[in-house]
Amino acid sequence: INDNPPAFPHASYSAYIPENNPRGASILSMSAQDPDSIENARVTYSLAEDTLHGLSLSSYVSINSDTGVLYALCSFDFEQVKDLQLLVRASDSGNPP
Repeated sequence: INDNPPAFPHASYSAYIPENNPRGASILSMSAQDPDSIENARVTYSLAEDTLHGLSLSSYVSINSDTGVLYALCSFDFEQVKDLQLLVRASDSGNPP
């Protein structure tokens, strides 16, 4: 039975991204746990749709849907992006999720 949703151990996470970071750099790794079993416990990660400076958030960062690792898709300039806030969703593979 898929009776437990995935849950992150922390309500929020923060990371420091150095200015002029290399594209493709790993920013942060997070992991959610689901106490169900088999498919009902397999967690996948996604980013909530949002925009920053009129561009989709997905043009700045990506997330590995299997591992929960966030990656920079561009080099960040502190004068342009001082703070980047995003919402990561965790869902399981149960039916319904």
